[in-house]
Amino acid sequence: MKILHTSDWHLGQSFYNFNREEEFREFFRQLRTIIREEKPDAMLVSGDIFDVATPSNAIVTMYNKELLKIQQENEGLQTIITAGNHDSPSRLSSAGILWKEFGVTVIGSPTRKDGEIDMQQMIVPIYKNKQISGWVLAVPYMHSSSYPAAENDCYSERVRSFYNKLFDIADEIRSSGQPIIAMGHLTLTNSDLTGHNTTIGMMDSVTVDIWNDGIAYVALGH
Repeated sequence: MKILHTSDWHLGQSFYNFNREEEFREFFRQLRTIIREEKPDAMLVSGDIFDVATPSNAIVTMYNKELLKIQQENEGLQTIITAGNHDSPSRLSSAGILWKEFGVTVIGSPTRKDGEIDMQQMIVPIYKNKQISGWVLAVPYMHSSSYPAAENDCYSERVRSFYNKLFDIADEIRSSGQPIIAMGHLTLTNSDLTGHNTTIGMMDSVTVDIWNDGIAYVALGH
């Protein structure tokens, strides 16, 4: 299974009031070229699609047109998009039922059944030649209070427990040799933040060992 991992597009972001629309269009041109040349089975977009929760109509239209173009140009490509802390989960996932028709899965926020998070919603199969080739734990940005309580009830342990439960469910249903990939919108402790706002590292930080050793790849954003 071959994946393309990207995140933090921040569409609509301005730089000292400079309109960056042409830069975003160039980004999509480059992204389409990479996908055409590399031919991934899946593209994982780990949050912060937009820069603000209420992006302009022009930016949303660009996103829709460019994403649709990517899916139409690449038959069989699966795209999985999760919300970041800059996104509006409801806005992002509002067209999810339509995007499904074009091979795009959008996870805005966890759905709940009887007050409990629906874990199955976040376990997404990846298909290749109509056969499942792997599984993705598609976890969007979640506030620390949204994670279920853990035995050692701190943020990092809540995240660890949550991913372990997701992994166990996926592990039960996968066939031998099918990899499990975890998506997340959070940061790791001791990350190199050179060139970034140092406050980023103070938010949602977890240790690198929170993920089960059986996870083949972790696709983060933040």
